[in-house]
Amino acid sequence: ASVPVSASAQVPVVGRLAMGSPEQDDPRLKKAYLDLGYEEGRTLVIESRYARGDNARYPELVRDLMERRPAVIISPCGPALRAIREVSRTVPVVSYCADPKNFLSEVASLSRPGGQTTGYLTLSPESAGKRLGLLKELKPKLSRVAVLQYSGDSWDNYWEEMERVTPSLGITLSKAPIKRAEDLESAVAAAVRRKAEALIVFPDPTTQGAS
Repeated sequence: ASVPVSASAQVPVVGRLAMGSPEQDDPRLKKAYLDLGYEEGRTLVIESRYARGDNARYPELVRDLMERRPAVIISPCGPALRAIREVSRTVPVVSYCADPKNFLSEVASLSRPGGQTTGYLTLSPESAGKRLGLLKELKPKLSRVAVLQYSGDSWDNYWEEMERVTPSLGITLSKAPIKRAEDLESAVAAAVRRKAEALIVFPDPTTQGAS
């Protein structure tokens, strides 16, 4: 039988901030804990908090999460990481990111992070160029592509890589920035008015929570 959390003060708490909602959780996450020898509720407690596509919720979610005294927090970078560090400079954080700039200078180097923050990249700039190449293969006559992104994040490296490959692909790019989930419909409509024939979506709490 599982040991109740209150019965053992030694059970570590892993805090987790998620971009979307519980329905979007990857079932492989719990399996990964089991593979590492952890049993949720017995040798490990996982406290998840969900932004549901709203970056403005992160400060409140972090304050609530910190009341559980997590041993470590797994979190997106950008607004989520900023919210954590505004509350605590000492709690260890493992942050995942697409653009290194969104680590907010908290990670000096992924191989030697130092401090209390480490992380990993979920995408590489080269992958942005490859996305365009794949779209061109699927639709050879493709000439206009809109890029949907949250305007508060840095995607400079990815945008530069896409601009680098567009001449050889014969593609014109346009940005479709959004600030909140409610902007998604109007951003897509604007892309359609600009006669975009395809849409690339950069992952973010706002875009994922609205999907």
